[in-house]
Amino acid sequence: MNNYLKTTGTLIIMLTFLGLGCDDKKSGSGLDSVFWKIEYQGRTSWIFGTMHAPNEAFSRIPEPVKKALAESKVFFSEIEPDEKNQVKIMQGMLLPENESLEGKIGRSKFTQLKNITGKFDPPLSPSFLDKNRIWAASLLISWPRKSSDPVPIDVLLYEKAKLGGCETKGLETPEEQLAPLDSFTETEQIQLLTEAIGEAEDGYKMLNGLLQKYISQDLSGMAEEFYSRKTSYTPQFRDKFIDKLLKERNDLFLERLMPTIREKDCFVAVGAGHLIGSNGLIALLEKSGFKATPVEFKFNVPIQNQLPQFFYLFHF
Repeated sequence: MNNYLKTTGTLIIMLTFLGLGCDDKKSGSGLDSVFWKIEYQGRTSWIFGTMHAPNEAFSRIPEPVKKALAESKVFFSEIEPDEKNQVKIMQGMLLPENESLEGKIGRSKFTQLKNITGKFDPPLSPSFLDKNRIWAASLLISWPRKSSDPVPIDVLLYEKAKLGGCETKGLETPEEQLAPLDSFTETEQIQLLTEAIGEAEDGYKMLNGLLQKYISQDLSGMAEEFYSRKTSYTPQFRDKFIDKLLKERNDLFLERLMPTIREKDCFVAVGAGHLIGSNGLIALLEKSGFKATPVEFKFNVPIQNQLPQFFYLFHF
């Protein structure tokens, strides 16, 4: 799978935790499972909170998740990760031909980006990097990319659903997923980029901590990982970021799920950040008359492999 499609949701997952308010933090404290059974008038559906970054811990689908997927008639993901949508994502990340990333962010920041992406496997060329939008550059350096990266679990679930004969649907189009990022001013996008550069140059400590907590299904701990971290975001941008990338998208997801989930058994795979808080999908479904029950499971990895550290300075 093309690495572009693995990109967008990951930054959204990591950064939306930063904007959760105190009430959201409190209401998310009991969500210590990333897998939920959703019941409504005899129908049974499932919601799985994914982690978009590649990791060996996600190389096999856990048995309870696999069983639920096999029993489902419709599979929903944020966007369908097919070839057509990959191309749209790639195109949406690029600047107009008469513009350059270095011209927008300055030589110093562009040099930092070149140093980071030059250590990827394979490295990204400066000429390619220079064609990307500011927010897209933030996404490109969001994990230490390697050619040997396994397929992210959300893509693995999608492929399994297709093989099992599930009808597959996206909760949003590529254009809808990218539109909030395009709505940020260049000043706001530079705030995103500054954070992403700092994370990469710090050895991806935030991602490593996030992955560890995700593997143990500690969603409240994932939130704490962000609450304890200082950012360069202004309060206004932080609020805007959360409204655009979490709250408004959760409302859209719910609206598009409702007609199908009331009539058919569905499997829904969205970023784990979309489950948390009073505006999260679990709370929204409960308010809409659905019964939500956490499902216990463990990722199928040896304990010594559950805490991979990205020491060679990149993340996503």
